[in-house]
Amino acid sequence: MLDHLRRRAPAFALAVVALAAIAACSDDKPDTAASPADTQTTAAGTTTGPATETAATEQAADPSLVGTQYGYITAVDASARTLTFDKVDWFTGAAATAACKEDGEAITDAEKCNDYYIRNNNPLLRTAPIGAAAKLSLVSPNDALAQLEVPLDKLSAEREHRLFILTFDGGSVTSVKEQYLP
Repeated sequence: MLDHLRRRAPAFALAVVALAAIAACSDDKPDTAASPADTQTTAAGTTTGPATETAATEQAADPSLVGTQYGYITAVDASARTLTFDKVDWFTGAAATAACKEDGEAITDAEKCNDYYIRNNNPLLRTAPIGAAAKLSLVSPNDALAQLEVPLDKLSAEREHRLFILTFDGGSVTSVKEQYLP
């Protein structure tokens, strides 16, 4: 196992340096004050780090993964208790309308841009360990306002094309909740 890690260390170090350079050049904008009805959830202040290629049993928590992040789960490794996600920015109310205008989106009477807006302008995937006590839930098929707690295998099977609210503490996932979308 250590031999395998030693052989991959130079490539991993190069990848980390390259991703750090790209992240330093990103155009993430800082959070702005907004009323609770007009909220924006961005990476500013809670910037996430790059996905790592360490062995599953060696998966270390990324300390930059803190607080709440919105994203699409792209993979779940149940045996290693990790998930990989594509972080997005989530806007509601007036902040959604403003973000749509910034991105050149057409504003219609539909929910998009009036009630909510999802910005995904960064293809970077992030991988994080799932804490042993993490709460995992999906929107109930019978009540859009209710969350149903699910085991990791169910979350993995039902994750595609769904937006999630991920909560982190010290780089580990402590909660995964599906975000209801109309």
